[in-house]
Formats: sequence, structure tokens, C-alpha cells
Amino acid sequence: ASAGQFELNVMQPVIAYSLFESIGMITNAMKSLAEKVVKGMKFNRQLLERYAGNALTLVTALVPLIGQDAASEVSKRAMEEGRDIISVVTEAGLLDEATARKLLDPRNMVTVNNNNKA
Repeated sequence: ASAGQFELNVMQPVIAYSLFESIGMITNAMKSLAEKVVKGMKFNRQLLERYAGNALTLVTALVPLIGQDAASEVSKRAMEEGRDIISVVTEAGLLDEATARKLLDPRNMVTVNNNNKA
């Protein structure tokens, strides 16, 4: 800039226009999806909660407390025996049931400002 040269990107207005156009299209698509698809959906809350509660990936929340090796073993055992993580963790004596339920509750994992420390 000291020699009077500016670094101008001549394509910047085109990029900005395309970005805002894309945002508008995505916004319209989401409104249409919400109105025509999601609005009429019926959910089996109990079934969805059971699926979420039995997901083997939940065991990652236990790694800070029981360690990677124990968490891996719990997940493997739960899968092999067709059991939920909570029952395997409590049976192994790694956590008490109340602590395990609190830590493995999917709602606690997606809530902002949660306090999962048991």
C-alpha cells in the first residue's frame, strides 16, 4: 500500500452475491422441508429414547472416568451380549447406576451449559 497499490479482489462482489443467494436458497429449502415433511411427522418417543439410550457410542462419555480401555471393553461386552451400557458398567462395578444414568443420558449431552460431572 505504500507504493499506492491496493490488494483488491475483483471477484469479491460476485462471491458475496453468490453466498447470499445460496443462503436464500437454503433458507427457502428448510422452510419447505419443515412445512411439507417435518410438520406432519409422528414420532414414537419411547422407541427413539430407547434407541438413543442404547447407542454404543454413548460409552465415550465415560472415558474421562473409567478410561479408554475399560470403556472399550464395556462397549464390546454390551454389543456381544445385546445389553445396554448402563447395565454392563454397573455390573462391572465401574460406576453406580445413578451416576451412569446421569452421564449416559443423551439429553445431558446435547444441552448447552450442562454439568455432567457426577
